[in-house]
Amino acid sequence: MKFGIFYEHQLPRPWGEDDEHKLYKDALDQIELADRLGFDHVWEVEHHFLEEYSHSSAPEVFLGAASQRTSRIRIGHGIVQLPVNFNHTARIAERIATLDLVSDGRVEFGTGPRQRVLPDAHFARDLGCLLFEALAAHGWRLTDPAKVAGSPQAYRRFIQGSRGELGIAKSGYVEARCGWFSDRSVCYLASGRPVIAQETGFSDVLPVGAGLFSFETGEDVEGALEELARDYEGQRRAARAGDRPARARRRRSSSAAGISRAEPARRRGDRGLRSAPLLRADDRSLAGLG
Repeated sequence: MKFGIFYEHQLPRPWGEDDEHKLYKDALDQIELADRLGFDHVWEVEHHFLEEYSHSSAPEVFLGAASQRTSRIRIGHGIVQLPVNFNHTARIAERIATLDLVSDGRVEFGTGPRQRVLPDAHFARDLGCLLFEALAAHGWRLTDPAKVAGSPQAYRRFIQGSRGELGIAKSGYVEARCGWFSDRSVCYLASGRPVIAQETGFSDVLPVGAGLFSFETGEDVEGALEELARDYEGQRRAARAGDRPARARRRRSSSAAGISRAEPARRRGDRGLRSAPLLRADDRSLAGLG
């Protein structure tokens, strides 16, 4: 068994003039002591624009200082935030390599997504989001989520002004087939707007094929879009149908009538997106269909 220490640099109010300086100095003293006592590793988080919970916006600087006051304890990023508008991939590699050099090869490197949605509003002002730019370059029309979801009324207007939803699920939901279904998609259905949602196992409970389509491959999406174009008003009426949950219970194990060519690939034996999802995104819509 190995033992380590983990730092968020929490600093509750009220704040004194020298509190953050003392917080960092105390943490470095603790790491130096942990090194002498035989602790195996120290990990440091990365958070931005938070107060009290974490004052750790530059962990590479802190860990560099820790490396010069220790000799054996391993030094870990837990984690470096990966979105390119936070940390460019090349700069991450440069920083980690440099830290590994000055620490004599003691670096542990953890990566992960950003925390919540707060920092985007700050970083994107200057750097932009390269993912959104890439989508826009391929014909996507993008909307600032802060504008369309700033209030329940604004969110309702956005949904009712859309032709429908193409929803991308978290890869973990897809792999686990846990049946996850977004409450956002429920809002679209309740507004009579068709939904094309990435398959997470929800089609075992909800009927698909009229107003609601599940997909696992790009071909599934194309088939669903063709069905919507063929009879959009009919698909809107099906999406709004109030007895959807009741029908789902009756047809849980049956092949629902009306399932189109967008029937999930899993029923054809093609694993499709199981190994290569179209997009690895969080559970927010990338855009409306209209």
